[in-house]
Amino acid sequence: MTEAERREQLQRATLREHLGAVERSVVALRHSLAKCRGVGVKPEYALDELDHFEALSARFARTSDLYTQKLLKSLFLVLREDAVAFLDKARLAEQLAIIDNADDLAAIRDLRNTIAHEYSVANLNEVFRRTLELTDTLLEIIESTRRYIGEKVPLPPRDRTAP
Repeated sequence: MTEAERREQLQRATLREHLGAVERSVVALRHSLAKCRGVGVKPEYALDELDHFEALSARFARTSDLYTQKLLKSLFLVLREDAVAFLDKARLAEQLAIIDNADDLAAIRDLRNTIAHEYSVANLNEVFRRTLELTDTLLEIIESTRRYIGEKVPLPPRDRTAP
């Protein structure tokens, strides 16, 4: 096996690992989404309802980070595509028909940044409303990417010895 073949094999294994991490994160995200849909957006929340939305917000931010910083990055390495800046990655994903709309990914990133930089209580309802709305979009983007990988990027089998 040549050095280039070993490197490609390692990149594909990394892509599989990142896809698995995103898929595991999606399970927790869906769980929080279901709880928060039951609560809904309202003027005031009980403490346990705030806990549900805080968990959803954190899981949304973590899942979007895993998707953009790990999964997309490793996918573009395997595809031998070069996109450094976030907007370049979003546009490239749209060009390659991995996702439908780069603007959706930009909106997800903007919300993730709002969540990560401690949104104020004044805009709490807006953050919760946008998180409920964009979680569905994020889940659709992840599913679209999973399908793309399944159809276009052969991956090595999962390592059954890894945890």
